[in-house]
Amino acid sequence: FLFYIFPLINILAGAAIDRTLVKVVDFLLSEQQVESYVDLLIENLWKPENGGKFKSKDRPYKTLEQETMLRDDAAELVAELLPYVATKFFYGPSESERLLAAQRILEPFENRQLNKHLVYNILDAVVGKIAPELKEIKS
Repeated sequence: FLFYIFPLINILAGAAIDRTLVKVVDFLLSEQQVESYVDLLIENLWKPENGGKFKSKDRPYKTLEQETMLRDDAAELVAELLPYVATKFFYGPSESERLLAAQRILEPFENRQLNKHLVYNILDAVVGKIAPELKEIKS
């Protein structure tokens, strides 16, 4: 049934949807919006209450117990997002096996150095798309 509906919608409203998407993307990438994104970034990274510094040096560190609690909460949230059928097929039907699957999914993201590398690569790709003249020329 849907096989017939989607092409019909595309024929009737395809051009309108395309125009709307182009307008939304143009608006999101307009100079005024990019300026607001940069202002928001600056406001959130270099907070005035920290004296305009990037990080507060007197920020309390998390205890081992707090880190464990955060890790368990994250695993529970990921376990809720995993489809029941997929976890039952790959890991088993019990709740403990779903949590184990979620912990296995989160393990690669626990390495601070790899996380930094991932963020820098994503940032490099985004900046490369926005301003291709800044890309390094590979010889």
